[in-house]
Amino acid sequence: MNKIVKIGVFALFELASIFSAVALKPINTGDALKDSAAMANRRTALRCLALANDYAVQSNWGAVASQVELGLAYDDSISDLWYMKALACNKNKKPSADVLSCAEKALELDNWANYNYDSARVLYADILCDTLRYEEVSAVLDKAPLVFSADAEYIRAKTFYRIRTPGALEQARNKIDNARQIYPKDSRFPLLFFKNESPTDDNEQVRRIANFFISTISQYAAAAPDKDAELEIYAALFARGAIQTKMLQSYSARGLKHPLFAEIAVKKNLLSQEKAVQYIEKFAAKGLDYDLLKSFVLSLTENGAKEKAAAFLLAFNGVIMRDTDGDGVYNMRVVYSRGRPKTIIYDANQDELHEWRVACDFGTPLSGSANPNNMFFEWGEYPYLKSVGFRDEKNNTLAMYDIPQGALKWTPVKIEEDKDLSFGGSIQFFVPLPNLDDYNSKNFVVRSSLKDRTRAKQSLYPIPAEKLAAAASIAHVPTKERSGASILFYVLDGKIQSGDYMQGGKLYARAQFKNDMPYLRTVDADGDGVFETTELYEKDKDNSMDVHSMEDERNIIINMFGSVTSDNEPWYLKQIQVDTNRDSVPDFTEEYLPFGGKISSWDTNNDGKWDIRYVKKSRSGKNAPKDEAVLEEAYFYDENKAQVCISSKGGVPASVTKGGRAVTVTEDPMYKFYWLGKTGSSELAKEVLTALSRNSNQCVAMVVEYGGVRVKGIKVGDNAYGMIMKGLPVENEKKVSKPKDKK
Repeated sequence: MNKIVKIGVFALFELASIFSAVALKPINTGDALKDSAAMANRRTALRCLALANDYAVQSNWGAVASQVELGLAYDDSISDLWYMKALACNKNKKPSADVLSCAEKALELDNWANYNYDSARVLYADILCDTLRYEEVSAVLDKAPLVFSADAEYIRAKTFYRIRTPGALEQARNKIDNARQIYPKDSRFPLLFFKNESPTDDNEQVRRIANFFISTISQYAAAAPDKDAELEIYAALFARGAIQTKMLQSYSARGLKHPLFAEIAVKKNLLSQEKAVQYIEKFAAKGLDYDLLKSFVLSLTENGAKEKAAAFLLAFNGVIMRDTDGDGVYNMRVVYSRGRPKTIIYDANQDELHEWRVACDFGTPLSGSANPNNMFFEWGEYPYLKSVGFRDEKNNTLAMYDIPQGALKWTPVKIEEDKDLSFGGSIQFFVPLPNLDDYNSKNFVVRSSLKDRTRAKQSLYPIPAEKLAAAASIAHVPTKERSGASILFYVLDGKIQSGDYMQGGKLYARAQFKNDMPYLRTVDADGDGVFETTELYEKDKDNSMDVHSMEDERNIIINMFGSVTSDNEPWYLKQIQVDTNRDSVPDFTEEYLPFGGKISSWDTNNDGKWDIRYVKKSRSGKNAPKDEAVLEEAYFYDENKAQVCISSKGGVPASVTKGGRAVTVTEDPMYKFYWLGKTGSSELAKEVLTALSRNSNQCVAMVVEYGGVRVKGIKVGDNAYGMIMKGLPVENEKKVSKPKDKK
C-alpha cells in the first residue's frame, strides 16, 4: 500500500538561454591543430546544448534528447549535456538505470558550461534513493556546498523513511515537520508522510503533523489537483470521528476515486460490502496493491460480499503490485489471466530493468529471462528446466543449453496459494514471491563484456555455471569461425564429448573432445560434403606453443564453462592433415613445434610418403622476438631419387646438399630465383617462375621444359628453385612445356 511515487523533473531545473564556454575546462593538449579542432567541436556542442535548452522550455523532450546526442557526438566532456540527457531520459520515461548513469557521468566529469551542478546532484540523489542506494544520498546532497531546496528536503525525508531505523524515522518526521512550514503548498510532503506512517499511531508528533495536513488539505489539493484523489484519501485515513466521515462524503460527492476508499467507506457505512467489491473491481486493470487487496478481503464479513469477492478473484484479469522488501516501492508486478498469474516481473533494485521476467500458462511457469548476463530459459515440467540460453548486449545468442527432464531444478519465483485470498479454501488464489534460495540478486555482479566472464565464479550467474554444465546434454554455441556458423556440443556429466560445427544447417566439421577441449576435428573446408581436413590438438603443458587456430571456439568454451580445462592449461593445434583426392592418404601434413616451429610435408604421388618437406626451426626461446631469423630447410628428391636439402636463414638460401654432398646455389641476376648446381639463363628462370606461379599452393614441384632444357622447379613459401635435369622425366611428375615462338 505504501507505494512512493517517483518524482519527475525537479522544480529547480533552470537553464540559461545563452551558454558560454568560460566555465568549461580549457582544451590544451599541446597540439595546436588538435586544440583548434577540439574547440570547433566544443562550439558546435554548446550550440546543441542551447537548442536543447530551448526545447526543454517547450517541454519537447524528444527534441531535447536528439540535440543532446548530437552535442555529445561533438564533445562528450561537457557535464551539461549529460545532465540534459538524464533529464530527457527521465521525461521520456526511460528506465531509472539510464537516468542514473547519465547523471553520474555529469557529476563525474564536473565540467560545466552553465552551472547546473546542484540540479544534477538532486536528480542523481533521487534516483539513488529509488534504487536502494540510501547510504549514498546524504553524501551527494550534503557535500559542500550543501543543497537546500524543496526537492533536496523531499529526497532526504524519503530516504530516511526507507531506511526505517528508529533514528532515521525520527529524522524523516522532523524533515516533514519543517517542510510543512517552509513549503506549505508542496503536496509531496503530506503524501510522503501519509504513505509512510500508520493511521493508528498515537505518537504525539505523528498526530500533530497529521492533524495539520488534514486541516489544510484543501490548499494542498488546490496546489496539486492531479494528486487530489490520492492525497485526500490518505488524509481521510488519518482523520478520526466525524471529520473522517465528512472527508469521505466530500470525496465521494466530488467523484474522486481510489481503491483505498472501499474498505474505509464500508467501515463508515458509506458503502455496502457488495458495492465495495464492485468498487474495487474497477481498479484491477490499472493495478491493485497486494496489501490493500488482502486487507480489504479480510475486512469482509457478509457472505454475499465474500461470494462476489471470491468470484472476482477466481476469474481475476488484472494486475497486482507488490512491495516485497518493505521500502514503499513496488518491485514486483503480476499480470493475471483467469485468476492465475500470466506474467511476473521482478525488479530487485528498482532501477526499472527487471532482474527476471516469467511467463506462465494458467499459473504454471513456462519460460522467462533473467539478469545479469541476459539469460533466458524454459521449463519442461516445472520447476525442472528444459533449456537455458545467454545473449550478448546486442541480443545475439551466445549459447543455448538443452537439459534432460529432471536434471536441473531451478526457479527464480515461488508461486504459493494465499489462504487469506482463497476464502478458507472455497477457491484457490496463487501469489508469486521471489525465490531467494535460487535467485538472490544481491549475489550477482553484472559484467560489462564477455571477456570479464572468463573463469567466472559461481556468483556471477543466475544459475551456477557448474550446475548448468553438469546438467546440460547439448549446448548450442555460435562461432565466428564462419559466417552464421554454430556448434552443437554434446555433453555428458558436465564434460563435452563431441561437437558438430554447422553453417546454414549443413555440417562442416566434427570434433572429439577431451576435458572440454577438442583433441581431434575433421573439417570439410571446401563444402563438398567430404571431410578432407583432420586437425589434432594437444595440451600446451609448458606454455611453449603459440599456434592456436581455434581461438573463437576456445573463447566460447571459456565464456560458457568458466575455464578451458580443469587445470586451466591451454590447448594448441598440434597437427593438420589434408586429403584432397579422397584416397584416404593425406596429401598434406603440417605439424606445429614449440616457439613457432613447424614441419610441412607434401605427398605428390599418393604413395603415403612425403615428396617435399619444409621445416621451420623453433625460435631460440620463449621470449625471443617473433621475427627472429631461424633456420629453414626445404627437402625434395631429384630425378634419381637423391634427397636435396636447401638450408635458409631469414629467407635467403645458405647451403644446399644433394645426397649428402654440397651443391652450389646461385641467385638469378634478374629474378628472385635460385639455381641449384648448374645455372640456366634468366629467360629459363622466368619460364619456371611463370609455371610455378600458376599453382597457388604453398609448395609446388613440377618439371618445366623450355628450349630443349628440362628443369625441376620447386616453390617453397616465397622462394623458388630450379635444378636442371638429365635423362628422362621422373615418373608421375607433371611436365609443363611451352611451344617455341613462331618466327
